[in-house]
Amino acid sequence: MLSQRQILWVVVIRLLLATLILFPASILIPSPSFFWGIRPALAGLLLIYLGSSFFLALALLFQRYAWQLYLQIIWDQGIITLLIYGSGEIHSPYTSLYLVVIGYTSLLLTKKSGYAAAAIATIFYVGLIDIAYFGVLLPFPDNSSIPEVHYQIGIVVIGFFSVAALSAVLSNRLKITREELEAKIHSLADLQMLHFLTIESIRSGLITTDLAGRVHTANYYSGILLDRAPEEIQSRHVREVFFEEFTLWWEDITKGLPREHSRSEFWMVSLAGRRKYLGFSISPLSNRNQEMIGYVISFQDLTEIKRLQEQLHQQDRMSAIGRMAAAIAHEIRNPLASMHGAIQVLHKQSNLKEDNARLMGIVLRESKRLNKIIEDFLAYARPRPLQISILELGEAIAETLSLLEVHPLRRESHRLLFEPPEHGIHLQADADMVRQVLWNLTLNALKAMPDGGTLQICCAPCEPDAIRVEISDSGIGMDEEEKAHIFEPFFSHSKGGLGIGMALVYQIIGLHKGKIQVESQLRQGTKILLELPRLQGSGTIMRA
Repeated sequence: MLSQRQILWVVVIRLLLATLILFPASILIPSPSFFWGIRPALAGLLLIYLGSSFFLALALLFQRYAWQLYLQIIWDQGIITLLIYGSGEIHSPYTSLYLVVIGYTSLLLTKKSGYAAAAIATIFYVGLIDIAYFGVLLPFPDNSSIPEVHYQIGIVVIGFFSVAALSAVLSNRLKITREELEAKIHSLADLQMLHFLTIESIRSGLITTDLAGRVHTANYYSGILLDRAPEEIQSRHVREVFFEEFTLWWEDITKGLPREHSRSEFWMVSLAGRRKYLGFSISPLSNRNQEMIGYVISFQDLTEIKRLQEQLHQQDRMSAIGRMAAAIAHEIRNPLASMHGAIQVLHKQSNLKEDNARLMGIVLRESKRLNKIIEDFLAYARPRPLQISILELGEAIAETLSLLEVHPLRRESHRLLFEPPEHGIHLQADADMVRQVLWNLTLNALKAMPDGGTLQICCAPCEPDAIRVEISDSGIGMDEEEKAHIFEPFFSHSKGGLGIGMALVYQIIGLHKGKIQVESQLRQGTKILLELPRLQGSGTIMRA
């Protein structure tokens, strides 16, 4: 299928060839006396300029390019015939110009069109000789014999059709090559697009750098993990993109340390203030000659995996501690009960002095306290089955805050904030256990703000079948070590605490198949995030 661009190229090339061939001829070759005194080359050049202008306008105005090319072929062959006639000899050098027309016809059109152009050239050439021979027009001054003329005609005609055949073969080869090239270009483009989409779609950050550490490319997800736009990462040094711990590790890797150091994991705080645990790996980037030209940095967000690992580790530790402590508590409980009973009898029967009676009272009080601790711990170590009921969470939170309002630790400088949701949030849970969770968490928040502060509670659906509760305070906060042990029994963050409350909270949330997450920094407060399913798979359902 011909295009406007191809037609315009034919016009331009015709003008260039005509100028290079005919302009010098119009100066150097004299005019024959029988051509009315006009130089044939100059006349042909003017006709070609005139025709080219016409065909140029035709190509710009109309889109039937094949017919335009046919007209140009006939026009060019007619001009070549006039040039041969004007030269006055059948051995004219202008005869070779027929081959140019036959060649571009075969290349641009079909094989049949090439042979047709060769046939038209033959008709023009042989007809010119016959007309001159019979004297219809001015005769050639050429004195060649008839056999020589026939031989010349045969050689020229063979040349015409040979060029048509060779041009057709070349055109077919070019067409096949062009199709293969286009197919390979499309395949390469598809492969590049697939490669681009693959790199952009993977849920990992991927960055390439040069040997100096300057970023060349960064995929979309790398910007998500670093809270930057990918274009903000490109052309920067890794020291400007990542944090200090990574930079130190990067420098060790690029100095040629062993390969086992090419993977590491770090906690980082992004530009948006989010704390993330990222896993990094660095690999050499090589070219096709296996020469190292840079590095490939891949990294993933392992925050959730790290939290799950910590939860599993926490569960393992708590399970071991619970089993051991439950056995110890059970063994202590029986002799403690006997001791407590014996001391009560002695206290009632003996006439003790005031100091001894006070000491005896201390022994009784502390034995009761010790027994209460053992009972609480046994309740933690051996939880009762869930008693599932329908609980309205907003009401439970409001009740908890009402009790907290009259607690001895409550000060006027404490602000208790809670906005009940417009529509009640109901869930199936053990109502007493959920209230115990809310009480333990809010009481801990109050203890973390001895000089006053704000306790805020928010609750809302977070998934179709889950509820999210957020309890935050502006208290003293916790460091990393305290957060790591917060759910362990007998570990207390507040002064005078027994360390059972948070362990019970963790256990109750686990029994309800929920999730608990702690976010805290020293002197910046603490945030507890709870996620509870709306529905429970088993248990007796009753109204709370």
